[in-house]
Amino acid sequence: MTISWRSTWFEHRVRGWAVGEAIIFDDRVVIPFKSSEEIYVRRVIGWDSNELSLDGYEPSIGFICRSKASPEH
Repeated sequence: MTISWRSTWFEHRVRGWAVGEAIIFDDRVVIPFKSSEEIYVRRVIGWDSNELSLDGYEPSIGFICRSKASPEH
């Protein structure tokens, strides 16, 4: 199968990126693209999402808790 993305709305966004294997669904085809460009971020927050809470952690801030389970968060 050959899939061309030339002259598509996203062509400029993926120029130079590696193309993965096409994933074929019943109603669409997904083409994964991967960039090996490294991006450095100054502050990163790690998030953990559960059914009743959304909790984050950043070293300079500490824990960030957003929970519906208990009102003190």
